[in-house]
Amino acid sequence: MSQEPLSPTSLFSAATEPLLRFDEIAGELSDLPNIPNYKLEKIIGRGGFGRVFRASRDSDNKLFAIKLLRGNSTLGTDLRQRFLREATVLCQLEHPRIVSFRELGIAGNDLYIVMDYVDSIPWRIICQTLSPPKRISVAVQIVDHCLEALVYAHSKGIVHRDIKPSNILLENRAGKLHVWLADFGLAKNYLQAGHSGVTSDNEVAGTLSYLAPELLQGIKFFKPASDQYSLAATLYEMLSGQPPIVIPPGGNPLLEIRRHRITPIQELAPAIPSRLSDWIHCGLATAPADRFESMQNMRDSLNQLRTKT
Repeated sequence: MSQEPLSPTSLFSAATEPLLRFDEIAGELSDLPNIPNYKLEKIIGRGGFGRVFRASRDSDNKLFAIKLLRGNSTLGTDLRQRFLREATVLCQLEHPRIVSFRELGIAGNDLYIVMDYVDSIPWRIICQTLSPPKRISVAVQIVDHCLEALVYAHSKGIVHRDIKPSNILLENRAGKLHVWLADFGLAKNYLQAGHSGVTSDNEVAGTLSYLAPELLQGIKFFKPASDQYSLAATLYEMLSGQPPIVIPPGGNPLLEIRRHRITPIQELAPAIPSRLSDWIHCGLATAPADRFESMQNMRDSLNQLRTKT
């Protein structure tokens, strides 16, 4: 696996996914608040914490991403507190690999967060243009950039808690691939765990296919090692085409995670070097103590592996 820059023009030769037609989303764009200084243009994401819009700034038409939490009666206080906590976390993080926070505002009863806009290209589109060896090399470099961001976040006491492929944004910048870590909606200061009053000790937070097994015991068990698991699970999927824990149709997700039966990645992707396979499965170890000593150690180990292959 070489350490060449992520710059091959062929990475961007595949067409990106088509946008939704206006008539498919017109209902969701109606009755939206007026965000001062911005015009909402289209929906680019949605989830339990609200919807994310691409928006242009009135003064210069520069694009931004605005996460909007509607203030209607169906919203609980806890959800609003978590939304505010995301803004608080983002205010503490300023790093070239983390999507930048710009402002927090309120429009009527609605809360919104303004962030830099990333014109992201899905990994599955990019990897269609790559040979298996090149796919491995690029995926490893993407994960290394995520590790750079996480080393920084962890140094601030912040764990992400929801690392997965869709929260890694890949952008074409003048023919070079730029990597961003996004969506800190579940992020938390693990040094102050249990003191925010926002989450309960027995809550399970995160996306189940990438969730570290210890988190089934409750949110208070979330430490930096849990981010290691989720990142290793992300690389596992990027290279094999499926997450390490596959939930069968009608299956019990929590039971599957407790079983923690992970197929060795080389059975799914034989081209993966054994050293990289060992690295991935170390990150996926059932016990946090069997993973890497820290996120920095995880990154150092990956870079040592890259120089030997």
